[in-house]
Amino acid sequence: MVVVAVAWVVTGCRDPLELASTEQLTVVLNPSIVSFPTTVVGQTSAAIAITIDPGAGNQDDTITEITESCPDFAITTPGLPASVYRVCEPDCGGMPCVAKVAPLACITTALQDYVFTAEFTPSIGGAQGCSVSISLNGGTSFRTVSLEGTGTVPPIDISVSPSTIAFGDVRINTDSSAAPVAVRNLGGSTLTVSATSVSAGFTLAGALAFAVAAGGAEALDVTCHPTAVGDQPGTLTIESDDPDQPILSIPLA
Repeated sequence: MVVVAVAWVVTGCRDPLELASTEQLTVVLNPSIVSFPTTVVGQTSAAIAITIDPGAGNQDDTITEITESCPDFAITTPGLPASVYRVCEPDCGGMPCVAKVAPLACITTALQDYVFTAEFTPSIGGAQGCSVSISLNGGTSFRTVSLEGTGTVPPIDISVSPSTIAFGDVRINTDSSAAPVAVRNLGGSTLTVSATSVSAGFTLAGALAFAVAAGGAEALDVTCHPTAVGDQPGTLTIESDDPDQPILSIPLA
């Protein structure tokens, strides 16, 4: 006689799953690498959203902190600390979840993700990168998002400092101390200044028209020479071939 042993394997289907009683340390970053479009130096890119999703199955995590230490990148992280979780229930194909009926899948019944944003404001030309650290569950786990972007130098970009000049009290019919003004070219091509002028009551020392090489600067001196008592407002005007700022007006007082 041949005896055949038969083993019955019973697969049960649990009751609806509860939120995990322990933090699972499982999140998904979307995207994990953020590539910004080429951005002109001094300008700010559009903000890019980064989503922290819970992993598959029941998950429960707390985002404790999100940090970066890169001067040309900035992040906005509202509402921290924040929870990221997923609650699943078994899908038994429309049949009662009982013994011998294996669940087909896990149906998400509750989901909470977290979204923060990043921006790129290049201060120099060239490729740059940044690492954003995401601290989970009180610092017991960390994830990283990489930010990358390329700054491009504009062809011509005039910059004048200071942006205003106040001489204070000056005796009438005398000259104040000269106030230095720097005209800089932050662009990648030669800047041409076609004219400079000041209002009556002020004098200007330096070339009235000049060229400034890429990355270079030209010095001017402005002096106040009041001829009457009282406030004496004026303007230093600089005309150039900067396409964005062809005429710059610097207030004088």
